[in-house]
Amino acid sequence: IASMKVFIESNAYTSLQEFVFDCERFVYKLRLLNEEKSKVILRANEMIKFVKNEVDSIKDCFDCYVSHFRRNWKDANGKSDEKLWFLIPCEPPHELQRSFKVV
Repeated sequence: IASMKVFIESNAYTSLQEFVFDCERFVYKLRLLNEEKSKVILRANEMIKFVKNEVDSIKDCFDCYVSHFRRNWKDANGKSDEKLWFLIPCEPPHELQRSFKVV
């Protein structure tokens, strides 16, 4: 974990796959030290699933990914793009992604 933190903070990862690989390697090491049905392994499996879902969303459209999560960020006045995030065009423009559709 410490080496992953250093890589993240120094922007040393050159690809998303590199980051996923490090996450998978971390889980592999946890499996060596814990039983498969332990809470540690169950949470580690959830983490890997989350990481892979996030990476898939980033690969679908980075602009959508950033805009989708920017809606939760507030500016200095406490305002956010909460209701309009999906109106910001991506480069290149495309139809709304299934994972980011407004419900």
